[in-house]
Amino acid sequence: MSKNIAVTISDKRAARATCDKGHGFNVAIAAPAYALLYERALQRLSTGDLRDAVLDAYTALDMYLPNVPLRARYESDKTLTPRDIPGLRSELKKHATRHSERAIGAALAVVSVVSGKAPPHFDRSLSEIRNDAIHAGIYPDREAAEEMIFRIATLILEFESLLNKTFPDRDPSFRLALQIADFPKFEESGDRTTVGTGTILSGDLEPSPTARDRLKQYESGEFPPSSWLI
Repeated sequence: MSKNIAVTISDKRAARATCDKGHGFNVAIAAPAYALLYERALQRLSTGDLRDAVLDAYTALDMYLPNVPLRARYESDKTLTPRDIPGLRSELKKHATRHSERAIGAALAVVSVVSGKAPPHFDRSLSEIRNDAIHAGIYPDREAAEEMIFRIATLILEFESLLNKTFPDRDPSFRLALQIADFPKFEESGDRTTVGTGTILSGDLEPSPTARDRLKQYESGEFPPSSWLI
C-alpha cells in the first residue's frame, strides 16, 4: 500500500519527508537536478511568478549543457564507470564548461561531432530574456515567459534525441551512471527511500508529457504547486 506525501521541490536531489504518523525519513530523488529545477519553473509559471519561472528555466538549461560533453566522453569510452564521472566533470569544467558561453559552444560542437548531424538551434533571445530579468529588472509577460520556457525544454530534448541515437547501448547508461555518481548524501540518519519523480526532462516517462501538458497539470491542481507527490 502506498500513500502520496508532499515534498518541496527544488534543484536538490535529497529531501526530508514525514509520513502521516509523524515518522521522518530521507528521500533520494532519482532525477537530475536540472530536470527538477525545470519542473519548478513550470510550477512557478503556473502561479504567475514569471520572473522566477524564467530564471529557473534558464538555470536548468545552464545546468544541463555541461552534461553534453560529459555524456559524450562517458558513452564513447567503455572503460569508464560511474566512479569516473566526478573527475571527468571537473576536467571539463576546467577547460570547457565553467562559463555559460563556453558550455553552450561546447555542447553544440560536441553533439554535432558525435552524431554527425547539425546541432540544435540555440536562440540567443533565451539568454536575453534571462539577462533582462536578472540584471535589468525587465520581466517578460506571460506569453513571452511561456514561449521561452517551452523552447528550453525543446532544446534540451533535441540534444537528448541526438545523443540517444548516437549512444543507444551503453551499460550502465549515462542517466543511471549520473544517478550513481550524484547520489545524495544525507545530513540526518534514518530510513531512506529512492523515488522517481517523473519529471518531463528526466527521461524516465514514456511517453513523456510535453512542457505545455505538464503546465496544464499544475494549473488544474492535478499536481500541487511547490511540491511533488511521491
